[in-house]
Amino acid sequence: MDQIKIGNAKVDFERLIIEGSAGRYSVEPRVLDVLRALLDRQGEVVTRDALIDTVWGVEFGGDERLSRAISLLRKALGEKRGEYKHIETIPKRGYRLRGGPAKQAIASVAHSDKILAILPIANRSGDADDAFLTDGLCLDLTNLLSRVPGQKVAPHSSALQYRDSVLSVGEIAKELGARYVVSGTIQRNGHNIRLRIQLIDAATGDVIWSNKYNAKLDAFFELQDDIIRSIATTINSALNAAALKAVLTRQNFNLSVYEHIQAAEAQRWTYNRAAAERIVSHLRAALAIEPDNVMALSGLIGQLAQNLVSRWADNPAATVAEIQELLKKAQAIDPNHPEILLSAGIMATMMGRADEAVPYLERSAQLDPNNPHTRALLGWVRCALSKDPSAIDLIRSAEQDAPHHPRYAIWANYRGHAEFALANFEASLAALEESRIRNPNYFLNRIARSYPLVLMGRMEEATANIQNGLELEPDFTCNQCMASIERYGFLIPDGWTMDKFTALVREAWPK
Repeated sequence: MDQIKIGNAKVDFERLIIEGSAGRYSVEPRVLDVLRALLDRQGEVVTRDALIDTVWGVEFGGDERLSRAISLLRKALGEKRGEYKHIETIPKRGYRLRGGPAKQAIASVAHSDKILAILPIANRSGDADDAFLTDGLCLDLTNLLSRVPGQKVAPHSSALQYRDSVLSVGEIAKELGARYVVSGTIQRNGHNIRLRIQLIDAATGDVIWSNKYNAKLDAFFELQDDIIRSIATTINSALNAAALKAVLTRQNFNLSVYEHIQAAEAQRWTYNRAAAERIVSHLRAALAIEPDNVMALSGLIGQLAQNLVSRWADNPAATVAEIQELLKKAQAIDPNHPEILLSAGIMATMMGRADEAVPYLERSAQLDPNNPHTRALLGWVRCALSKDPSAIDLIRSAEQDAPHHPRYAIWANYRGHAEFALANFEASLAALEESRIRNPNYFLNRIARSYPLVLMGRMEEATANIQNGLELEPDFTCNQCMASIERYGFLIPDGWTMDKFTALVREAWPK
């Protein structure tokens, strides 16, 4: 039962999509697990407790999450409020699925012709220190091929889970939903590298392109460019040269710079103040070697902006000035680079200028539609500004596409703030709790849970959450929190004023 129909809506369990008269929705795995549980007992009343036990077990917040899941399913299935044709509420008991799937199941598709997966490149050097080179190659190929027009690429963070896997290429491809798979090995000996790459059609098991490279390390990017051209044109013979040229315009390769950039990204897995300091240190070191490196510049802009939000900047005014200078420099180098556009969007958002962020983020998403972080941030900003609930689908799509991404934890935070802006306070609490669970080391995930709580009148719980966050960041003050709230005034839900909201947060702040 990979695909079924309920009414006029098609439910694709493998791709996590519901599509029908209400539009096309990307749906979280747990939400579809609720639908599966109702399908298993179609026509019967399934109690809330039974659904919670089946889907969430003993996890915290199951009751809130179930209510949210039912609401999302109804919306995706095109049900109007109060006219629930498919998922019926049985008061004080639970839910019943009516008008279930059509008798003919829709054929399951094992591989998507549009998806390519870059598997971890095996390190044959025998030196663990070369891991950054192998992982960096995999990440670079993923990012660059993601920018090829019309090419969908499985997230690097998801493919990385198959390092040293005993599964066959076909099995891995099916789990990633990919039709084509790239695999290879790399061996470094001083400044010389030997690289073997092959492109496999997972549907048939045939190797449809392969090559061996022996070159100097300083030609590393040139080798990548040749691989990308070969893979992209093999899969898509209609690809034009101009489209590839736009993707492959890059700077020269420098091993030390490359290592610092890769090391900075690795710090995001367990994000806190110390990790943020290491990220900045690595990116500054990269820029000290290569001042015009686009990736280092864009990464540093984004991190310094985030440091302002987290109140980790020792001199905020100087940090703002530095961000502006870095952005000016980056835009002069390549104003249409998707990472520079993303960093400009991050900066504008973190400075509270969300309306300025949208054009940058939309252009970045257009140039690199597979970047999940761009989608997640764009979804948050759009939802907050327009109070459009459909914008949250962009955040959910990022979470579904890249659950192993280093920024996965913060996307639930974005979703929590977006739900807060819509006054969906229970959903906001659940999302912010997900963010806390994903990264228990970031204090703002905990303090932010107080925001929906104070508007729900649950002041004791709000105080407990703030106190919980202050255990991680004891120097964070109420005044600093107020400044952050006022900067993000666009998040205040309709019907509430800034003065009323900040007064409630002050009231809940531990004395």
